[in-house]
Amino acid sequence: MNRFSDIDVTLKRLPAVYGYHSEGLVSVEKALEPIESQINELKLYIKAAKKYCHFPSEDGLTRDESAAVYIYTMEWGKTSLYHLLNKALRDANRQNIRIWYPYLKLFDTALDKLPTVKDSVWRGVPLSIGKNFTKDQVFTWWTVNSCSSSVNVIKNFFGNNKSSTLFLIQTINGKKISGYTAYESEDEVVLKIGTQFRVKSDPLEQSNQSHIVHLMEIDDNDDKEPLAPTMNNLKLTSTPSNQRAPNTSQLRQSTFVSHVPQPKPESKPEPKPEPEPEPPKLKPPEFATPGTYAELRCKGRPCVKCQKCRDWRFRGNQDQWNWVCNHRNWDQADWGRWYNADKKLLKKRHSGTCFFDDGDLYYFDDGLRDEFSSFFRGRRHRDHLQNVGINVANIGFSSLTMESDKFICVREKVNDTAFVIMIDMADPKNPIKRPITADSAIMNPASKVIALKAGKTLQIFNIELRTRMKTFNMAEDCIFWKWVSVNTIGIVTETSVYHWTMEGDSQPVKMFDRHQSLQGCQIINYRTDESLQWLLVNGIQAQGGRVVGRMQLYSIERKVSQPIEGHAAAFTQFKLDGNKKPSTLFSFAVRGPQG
Repeated sequence: MNRFSDIDVTLKRLPAVYGYHSEGLVSVEKALEPIESQINELKLYIKAAKKYCHFPSEDGLTRDESAAVYIYTMEWGKTSLYHLLNKALRDANRQNIRIWYPYLKLFDTALDKLPTVKDSVWRGVPLSIGKNFTKDQVFTWWTVNSCSSSVNVIKNFFGNNKSSTLFLIQTINGKKISGYTAYESEDEVVLKIGTQFRVKSDPLEQSNQSHIVHLMEIDDNDDKEPLAPTMNNLKLTSTPSNQRAPNTSQLRQSTFVSHVPQPKPESKPEPKPEPEPEPPKLKPPEFATPGTYAELRCKGRPCVKCQKCRDWRFRGNQDQWNWVCNHRNWDQADWGRWYNADKKLLKKRHSGTCFFDDGDLYYFDDGLRDEFSSFFRGRRHRDHLQNVGINVANIGFSSLTMESDKFICVREKVNDTAFVIMIDMADPKNPIKRPITADSAIMNPASKVIALKAGKTLQIFNIELRTRMKTFNMAEDCIFWKWVSVNTIGIVTETSVYHWTMEGDSQPVKMFDRHQSLQGCQIINYRTDESLQWLLVNGIQAQGGRVVGRMQLYSIERKVSQPIEGHAAAFTQFKLDGNKKPSTLFSFAVRGPQG
């Protein structure tokens, strides 16, 4: 057995491996420390790899990254590193691959820096398995897949063995590692873990009873290749949530005056339009004296009374003013109206020093811009989303999610077909658009994995592998959810909070029951500290003419909850002198009756 023929002939389905993405980069010695007991003289092999690896690297690899590639190609018998690694990757018990995470992170980082190969490559196995493959069959190799651009390299490993199968593979994401290996003449190309293929045609049987199987690597941006049927045909039936939103009658009221003429019957005379209310008469602006206030982040001139920017003037009527003042309760139609036309209601004063543009709503609320940009990073990204074909009406809180700075996910409906659009911020001009019907869609913060929700049904899909990773039917409605780490989703229901990991076959695990202080609240956020030992549910509720914030802080170690009044909260870590481990800091903010 060699790495070019280290192939799983069973083609079994396995959960994808993604946990290593969250690992930090360490030296190759540190990365392989967890598997030292499995390989005799491992330290000597590491020393040789660091000595003979290709460094300095014209591709920007560090010595440790180059050594990680080199040691993967070294041969020392049954305990060769590639053999043990691929054995663990084929293991259905995904817990057994965890000790390889530090090395996989280093190895994968090195591959990302190497040239991408879009060409025909070869690999094979000294077994007659060609008849196991049929035209248009789709399957996944879960290991690191060594190939060669030279068919003779593969044939040399077979010798005179007639019962063999050659794989001719058309790659699109191969990584050329020749020049970084222990055997430079082998013209080696590596296909990453979890690469998916489609059989292009029925196997070709040779006169010597061997077979040639023609494979095509599947690209996640290739619209000719459907997603896994379960995902492509996903039409989950939505069940109404039991969540109670704040009583809007207790919030600041908003009226809407349409300026679009309505058709009237010809038999009736057209009534004279009612005169519009006069715009609110504002007092002359009273600016604070320079030097008597803290500089605003917008560089505008603050009001002498409220200390907010007064470099703007309002040009609408009273109804429009009421509507704008209620911006915290806008739905996506309101946001679409604002950005399509009504943003002209604000005009910057000629002498204004504020650096925001017309229509940013900064004049009304310092925090609004931050709140809005957390979904699509401000006006620049909103304009870009429109440029890639996304309707501005779908750029809102109910249809757009941004779990991290890596991906944006938008749900939209065109005619009668629902779509989910995934934008990779590293390649924003090439969004992935798939026909998916669901109530909510959230992208994994680090990888191309998407979670979908419809009523009580939750599913996780791997976009790159086009496979469904997990599915679960909750006993009660999920009213709020988000990724709390690269492999864990936090789920809030009417009564409890759960964590669901995307690895393995585990079901959502109940973490704690919701506190009675959250009764009737609209859940707006769920946060955890880095170690997932402190958990926080955040909700709001209308009370006494204002929106009150309610929070529940839960300790995993102590198994106790603390109700807190507050609208927003965050966790961070800091180091105290004399303490080896960092301490966790919890901070929260409360918005009082005066705003």
